[in-house]
Amino acid sequence: RPYSIPDLLILLFLAQFISMGVLSYTVKDILIFLSYLSFWGFLVFGSEAKHKQPSREKVNPIIPYLFLIVPLAVSLFYNIVSIFFVFLIGLFSILYIYKNEPFYGSFSFISRGLYQASLFLFAVSLYINSMNELIFLIAVAIFLVYSARNLLGDVRDIKFDRHTFPAKYGVKTSS
Repeated sequence: RPYSIPDLLILLFLAQFISMGVLSYTVKDILIFLSYLSFWGFLVFGSEAKHKQPSREKVNPIIPYLFLIVPLAVSLFYNIVSIFFVFLIGLFSILYIYKNEPFYGSFSFISRGLYQASLFLFAVSLYINSMNELIFLIAVAIFLVYSARNLLGDVRDIKFDRHTFPAKYGVKTSS
């Protein structure tokens, strides 16, 4: 799943540019990117811990939660309000991890879009103290793009996933 790391960089650069009008590479920027990597680790290791596939290494269910220490520490240091987004990202990650469950799987593409939009808002909240309409419009656009991207992936993987929206409601409805 390392292919999703460039998405993290793009979201970080977008949040940084929208918030500050420039791209920078300070300690703060590195810590925010480490937070993004930690959220990614939470999602990946949480998925591994949940699915327990026989061909893969077993992951202790506590391990994913350790990844949340970095974003929580960064939030406490820079802007305590951003802890709200840490909570949302954790929640949407968990909902996405339950992609193979009957109820949650139908809407996993939505939880993934909300996850990505929350990542963007997390970084913005660390750069600036108040958000405007443009920031929320961009967050909505991020949600729509990533939800659509995941829905297309679910259509592609319809033979393997039993509980996703396309598997339940058909490819035509999903398109």
